[in-house]
Amino acid sequence: MFRIRNSSFWLVFTSFVLPSASLVLTIYALSFFLLEYFADSPELISYAELLNTLPVLLGFLFIGLAVDRFHRKHLAVVSLLLRLLFSALAMLFLYYDFIVATFAMLFARMFFHKLFATMEMAIIQGLLQEHEYVQAASLKQLINGILALSGSFIALFIYRKFGMTGIMAIDCLFTLLATLFISRARIPLAACLPNGRHQHHRLRQSLVTFWTETKLGIRYVWSSWTFRSILFIYMVFGIANAFIATLPLYSLRFVLADGVETYQQYAATFSFMLGLAFALGSLGYSLIGKALHPGKTVKTTLILLPMLFLTLGFIHHAMLFFAIVFIIGLTIVILNVTIGAWLPKIVAPAYMGRTYALLDPASLSMKSMALLLCGWLYPKLLTLPMMYVLFSLLIAIGAAIVWRFITYDHA
Repeated sequence: MFRIRNSSFWLVFTSFVLPSASLVLTIYALSFFLLEYFADSPELISYAELLNTLPVLLGFLFIGLAVDRFHRKHLAVVSLLLRLLFSALAMLFLYYDFIVATFAMLFARMFFHKLFATMEMAIIQGLLQEHEYVQAASLKQLINGILALSGSFIALFIYRKFGMTGIMAIDCLFTLLATLFISRARIPLAACLPNGRHQHHRLRQSLVTFWTETKLGIRYVWSSWTFRSILFIYMVFGIANAFIATLPLYSLRFVLADGVETYQQYAATFSFMLGLAFALGSLGYSLIGKALHPGKTVKTTLILLPMLFLTLGFIHHAMLFFAIVFIIGLTIVILNVTIGAWLPKIVAPAYMGRTYALLDPASLSMKSMALLLCGWLYPKLLTLPMMYVLFSLLIAIGAAIVWRFITYDHA
């Protein structure tokens, strides 16, 4: 099914999977920790999610330009080493109960994780042929599904046995292994330096160059309605991600569960159902994805998402709740893989880093605003069902904008 015969691709891909897996474990464990010891302040979940959002949002200009102008393999190794440093510091501060300092280290760690992740996507584009992009996008979603499928149970087990310190120790180990893997990959110079070596000197000589290159990236993304439409889709992704990260957890903790242990089991089941949907959806898409028109697929999934989110807010039976979560997972993975397989076909290699680095902030800015809105409104001003109505309405408005303006001149 995944017939990519390129050893360097597998080394780079593995170096992405390992820190991503440890990141999933830390996110799950952090939610367990906050809702166990700070149940009276559920807004902390929303604010904790900002730790995974703001570093990328604040540094997106640097990330995109760095990916396109510096040696990608060298920068990937450096970003992993810095990620390892901040993970180790976070583990140390956790051991001594310096929670504020721990959050600051997690904030910095996420910046360098995103820098590496953007680098990995750009490198993989240079390693694969066009007909392999769908396989690579489906494989990435499959791995994400497997991580979501098993990550919550693994995180719960480690958290109960060793606490957050044990989770952070695993994060350090996986990051170190990822550094070793990518350092052994043989990556063509054209994939590492798509714009040539001479660009480094110009970049160092003048900040004007920095801004000029950034404007070129923005102008490139805004060059056609196809790119603009994808930008709007990423904004919808941001709101949907904020929804998934907060409201279902509140439902599990305050509506469906009767205690902390029940909540933790339900939270693991929630992640399992979401991961199962990601895994099955990725496998299915790898088989039939080429036969699907990207435009029709995007429109169909955008219709379903707000309807499913709204339905989820008024369910009081656990099994039915998890069934709807599974359908939501299938819808999200189909939309995500469609966009993931479409982008490498239409984006020039020299602009891949800046394109991703502009699309992600569109998603992350909407996610940040939605998280802040959630932390402000719930539980002080709005009830949980009203929060579901509000988020569903926001996603429906975003979907309507995409429906109105999306075109497929590059599809």
